[in-house]
Amino acid sequence: MHLLLIRHGETEHNVIAERLGKALAERRGLRFSHIFASTLQRAWITADSVQKHQLRLCQDDGNDHVVPQVAQSGLLLEQDFGSFELVRWTETVKRNFSLPDPDPPGFKPRETAEAMKRRADKFIEDFLIPLVVTEGEDTTEAATDKVVVAVVSHGLFLQQLWKNFVVALTTAAEATAVESKDSKAAATPANPFLHCDLRVLAINRSDHLSGLKRDGVGSSPYDFKQQSIKAFFAKRRD
Repeated sequence: MHLLLIRHGETEHNVIAERLGKALAERRGLRFSHIFASTLQRAWITADSVQKHQLRLCQDDGNDHVVPQVAQSGLLLEQDFGSFELVRWTETVKRNFSLPDPDPPGFKPRETAEAMKRRADKFIEDFLIPLVVTEGEDTTEAATDKVVVAVVSHGLFLQQLWKNFVVALTTAAEATAVESKDSKAAATPANPFLHCDLRVLAINRSDHLSGLKRDGVGSSPYDFKQQSIKAFFAKRRD
């Protein structure tokens, strides 16, 4: 399986998504068999751009590759911040972000890390594992690299999904070591990652953005004081 975890573009006027879709289809030559996306607009618009460029290239080449439809799933939503959604980070600190405030009626606490972990595990179990099992059952040379999957989601959830995926593979690797004496050991639906190898080809790849002029968000002009998302998650220094 060739798996791409893709963070959505920034706005509905998605120049970044257009560049991504074109780069994946034309420059990297990827032909997706499955495209999954969060149900939030910024994610499925990015996924739709990827799918559109796949379809366009297949039509231009005249090949018989079946371009998949975008499959949306609520499991891929970003972390739910509840009543803290759209509230400034400094305000959440003042209001004791980690603890629900019982005072306002209808207060909704943020989604916990454990809840996100369960969602990630559910997506892996329901969508990725069946593809791994299906690919493993077809050992012909023609089946090689036929399962190419794009998962378009959001920054925080993609971090959790990647972590869970690596844990699943690590657990399988440990099981392989324990069962190495048994020549009949094989991958099963209960342990589909048994004997699988993981190769990381790229992290935070963004060469499709080369030469892109930074602009504002939506109709707003570009603000030089706008920081990257990395600054948002920077560790505090006391």
